[in-house]
Amino acid sequence: MAKGLKLSKRNRSNPDLSNTLGIIYRSLKNWDLSLKYYNEAIRQAPKNASFLNNKANVLRDIGHFDEAIKIYILAIEAKPQNPVYHCNLAKVYNDNLNFKKAELSAINAQKLDPYNSEAFNNLGLALDGQSKSHAAEKAFIQALSIKNMNPEVHTNIGKLYFKIDQLEKAIYHTKLAIFFNSKTVEPYYNLCEIYDKTNKLEKFEEIIEIALVATKNNPSILLKKGQLEFRKKNYRECLSILRRVPLNKLTKAKVTVLHELMGKSFDHTGDYPKAYLNFESMNTNVETLAEATGICGEGYIQNVVRLTENFKEVDLRTQRPDLVKRAITPIFLIGFPRSGTTLLDTVLRSHPMINVIEEKPIVDTVVAHLGKPIDHKVIASLSKNTLDALRKIYIAELEKCCPNYKSKKVIVDKFPLNLIHVPIINAIFPNAKFIFMLRHPCDCVLSCFMQNFELNAAMVNFLDLTNTANLYSNIMKLWTVYLKNVYMNIEIVKYENLISDLEGTSKKIVNFLDLSWEPKMLEFHKTGLARSQIKTPSYSQVTEKLYSHADGRWKNYSKNLSCIIETLEPWIKEFSYSK
Repeated sequence: MAKGLKLSKRNRSNPDLSNTLGIIYRSLKNWDLSLKYYNEAIRQAPKNASFLNNKANVLRDIGHFDEAIKIYILAIEAKPQNPVYHCNLAKVYNDNLNFKKAELSAINAQKLDPYNSEAFNNLGLALDGQSKSHAAEKAFIQALSIKNMNPEVHTNIGKLYFKIDQLEKAIYHTKLAIFFNSKTVEPYYNLCEIYDKTNKLEKFEEIIEIALVATKNNPSILLKKGQLEFRKKNYRECLSILRRVPLNKLTKAKVTVLHELMGKSFDHTGDYPKAYLNFESMNTNVETLAEATGICGEGYIQNVVRLTENFKEVDLRTQRPDLVKRAITPIFLIGFPRSGTTLLDTVLRSHPMINVIEEKPIVDTVVAHLGKPIDHKVIASLSKNTLDALRKIYIAELEKCCPNYKSKKVIVDKFPLNLIHVPIINAIFPNAKFIFMLRHPCDCVLSCFMQNFELNAAMVNFLDLTNTANLYSNIMKLWTVYLKNVYMNIEIVKYENLISDLEGTSKKIVNFLDLSWEPKMLEFHKTGLARSQIKTPSYSQVTEKLYSHADGRWKNYSKNLSCIIETLEPWIKEFSYSK
């Protein structure tokens, strides 16, 4: 190093020497000096593709993705036949959540080098980011066929398998990633995530202790240690650990998790102002991710408003669709998110005759096949053949996510915001029944604001308290229009009644479903623990016995909610709650 510095002072016109010093300083993670010497090399050789690529690598290292993209493109323009540069561009596009461009860059790298494992790995990440799970799996498998001992690919395919509910494969590949490189952080982090989400806390604790030693207390692993303490209800210890985690060493997604955990820990310890500040920070952070991916919530709200206007002047209560003999008759569990649907889901699946399909957008898929916006005229125009075809599409999608759905008498499709699709569901399944979950509007809205949801056009509205309240109000306006003007076979269940009188409330529900009540329904928490994975923010709560901590929580945040009380007040009265 010393010799290199002396040489650089004597010979400032040597771009190769400057580039070498840039490489050395990058290896030492001295980003400023690394960039300084790369810039010097590029000043002297502005079209040297290698120098440009090296500078872009540092920009990617420090999270300056937009700048890195520009420099990688310059490197490719200087040397378009180099697959490494295309591969690196795909990486930074993936980092920047621009998955379509990442896919194109990865394909370009593949064309130039068909045996480039990194190219297939980047393609898998790009496809996974676009929810093309099957294609992503094929790309990762191809990457492993070229280089089987690549821990990064095993990490990525393990994460994909966990996402698509192939738990054994997820654990297998994640453990292989650790085997091939025992000091890499991400596979440890992902394995902790698997054990957390599947409620295997003993295994979670075992892997945390190994990971802390192997990674020398890496900030990401400390974050998981805090999460474990939260799961063990050691809220103050959780806060103590998380306060020591340097935020600048975490990705934006992990910073979001940290703020969520701190917010919920402060909530449990009664420090509500700090809890709210952390929930705000969590959502502000997610907002930047939403902007990067182009997810916008306005279109979803506009569709809700459109449906409300369309069905407002039409009386369909007496127009009950013709019953379909011997047809599958799903029960649709609907409501606003965070209204208690996951709790009721777990109670219902404790019944031996009930199969619950959790949070699968099957109805959305069916509606998409129509290829046009739903309104009462569209529904009225649907022929018997079209309805039969839509019913077959639903059953095909149902079989994909639950091949043994016929094994039990009753199928419950739990997807809260299927609420907006009630009229088309009625047309496709005339025998359908609906269970509508209701919770105090203030608790419901606050709980949505407190959760780190997977982003989509509906959930992105929960990043702001006012937007959450507005979405709630618009959804309930639509719901009241449906109640008034659309035929429904429905049972309305209040969350507060479910937690205060589980036996009495569950008996009413199973009676509505034409089933006998089962005492096992009172032990729903055992059902929750036995499940392989629960994919909602309530995954840790439904494995516990009933508690009332969340009932009336909004009162602890009354000052923060003062800006939305006017929006929610009509619904507080409408649903007979107290202010």
